[in-house]
Amino acid sequence: MSSLAERLRLISAALAGLLSLACGKENPPSVLIVTVDTLRADHVGAYGSKVTQTPHIDRLAEEGIVFEHAAAPMPLTRPSHFTLLTSRYPREHGVLNNSMSLPESALTLAEILASQGYHTGAFVAVRLLGPDSPLGLRLKSEAYGVTGTVVGVAEDFHNVSLHEEIKPAAFICFSQMSYSLFIKIREGAGMAAVERAAKTMENFNPQFPVISRFLDETISNQYREDIEAFRIFRTAFGLSLLIASLGLLGLVSHSAERRTKEIGIRKVLGASLPAILRILTAEYAILVAAASALAWPVTYYFMSRWLGNFAYRVGFGAGVLLVSTGLAMLTAFLVMSVPAIRAARSNPVDSLRYE
Repeated sequence: MSSLAERLRLISAALAGLLSLACGKENPPSVLIVTVDTLRADHVGAYGSKVTQTPHIDRLAEEGIVFEHAAAPMPLTRPSHFTLLTSRYPREHGVLNNSMSLPESALTLAEILASQGYHTGAFVAVRLLGPDSPLGLRLKSEAYGVTGTVVGVAEDFHNVSLHEEIKPAAFICFSQMSYSLFIKIREGAGMAAVERAAKTMENFNPQFPVISRFLDETISNQYREDIEAFRIFRTAFGLSLLIASLGLLGLVSHSAERRTKEIGIRKVLGASLPAILRILTAEYAILVAAASALAWPVTYYFMSRWLGNFAYRVGFGAGVLLVSTGLAMLTAFLVMSVPAIRAARSNPVDSLRYE
């Protein structure tokens, strides 16, 4: 493995040297890299395929260099492409799945070309060849052995869970057989409609059992782990909030009882209700704010890791942490205000007699 990586680095260095020499010429050669996602080498004419016709790729192969021994380091698009452009294995350039990005510190072939005076650029083909061009195009499915005509193109939608990127999908209508059937039922019809549909299908094809499931259940199964994690977090949050509130309530009640005479004297001297509330709650409010600030790094770390499981995710910045701290302070103030207001409203005469 290490020798292969070393050879890749030598090839990159040699290419950079050749480009450096070429840039000294009046007309340096053009460099074109074309990648096709999920392309099988045995379905390319340049590699001997007799089934699939790839005239444009074959012509480029005739004019360039064909590598006979090449393998993707991972069965994923981004890690493989970044290996191609950096001559580094995924564990070295750090991109291990399709939701990760290449670090800024990684040196790419494009940067090497740009440093030698080349004008670099890149473009990505639109899924399904564009919104209009595939209409009427005849396509063959190798998996199902059928050929069909493209009759429409839909906008991108999430056909897998939100943990993965949107993938190209094709809907094939078989005239002689069907693997699945989607049925829209009225609200409230429930299992009665499912049983009626299953009975009808069994009349047409009694040899195969009907397996039915609701679409919302299928979608929920994709997020089963997230739902379970949310339930555990919700229970833990409720218990921790209850314990913290009871502890804070006890502390403020003890402080108010310990300072009963002080509160009575302050009220006799003209202290207002807000002033007494501030005296009883200020100390603990500072502690709550400090605890929230200490929890910021831990919260940011775990939330960033959890959000990293999704291909498309919201941002998580300081604003969310500030709002959570504000809510914590508000909750703490509401809990502390109960014994504090009771102490502040007490009769100062009774407070001065308190032993």
